[in-house]
Amino acid sequence: MTYYKKENSLLISGGRNDKVQAIYSDLYFLTLDTLSWVKIDCIRGQGNLALADHQLLIFNETDFLIMGGVDPEYKLSNKITMLTFQESRIWAYAHNKRPSIKKLASNGGGEASPKEIKGVAPPQFRLAATNSFL
Repeated sequence: MTYYKKENSLLISGGRNDKVQAIYSDLYFLTLDTLSWVKIDCIRGQGNLALADHQLLIFNETDFLIMGGVDPEYKLSNKITMLTFQESRIWAYAHNKRPSIKKLASNGGGEASPKEIKGVAPPQFRLAATNSFL
């Protein structure tokens, strides 16, 4: 769980249920203004959100790093995954194209994207994308 200042909400990802040995890949905002839950539709590049006991860290205003944790097979994960809310990177990850690390570190970053992503999710959902680096 991480505080996301831009949305004034908590970003919550993954988790586990040991009774049924399940690791979840859900991604939600808990908005602090209205105390309502918003499910985030995640377009997966090559990243994996099915983790428990992991760290979700702020990278910049639109990007987060997910490190470590336990994967769905209950093995320790050594992957570092980037979670982004930046439109150009969402498009790139959805098409399995990796922007360079140099572009990731810059504020602009990513590839040029179409003005809208058709057929991905209803407009009321926030979109996110992931990509792993290890």
